[in-house]
Amino acid sequence: MPNPGTVSQGDIDKLEQGMKDLTSLSQQLSKTFRDINKETDVLSNNFKNIVRQAGLNNNNAERYLISQKLQEATQNRINEIKRDYIGSKEKAWLKYSPHLTLNENNQPFFHTYIIDTGKDLKSIKWLTESNKLLRDQLISLELFP
Repeated sequence: MPNPGTVSQGDIDKLEQGMKDLTSLSQQLSKTFRDINKETDVLSNNFKNIVRQAGLNNNNAERYLISQKLQEATQNRINEIKRDYIGSKEKAWLKYSPHLTLNENNQPFFHTYIIDTGKDLKSIKWLTESNKLLRDQLISLELFP
């Protein structure tokens, strides 16, 4: 029977083996935690990118809505100007009744291309000088294409 205060070589070997096992386990846990941290960083970066993209999409949606509101306001402005200054559409026969009476040189152009049809004013080439001025002014107001 061994002495209660003495340590045998087998006890030392078991202790050393236990220490090696603990060291190996510690290294494996450390590597596992590093891998988990890398994955967490990747997931975190992906999540940040998703949140950033969602913010950009939200900004794009806001810009789109603002542009739609601006287009609607511009169209309302154009319609009001047309109604007040160019002519209003008669509900009975769906033709425009002009509010302006121009001189005999400009009245036919005004009726044919502005009131009745709203044709593309930029494509008209054969105009008199005064009609060109009228056309250019209407185009600059962006009331007609």
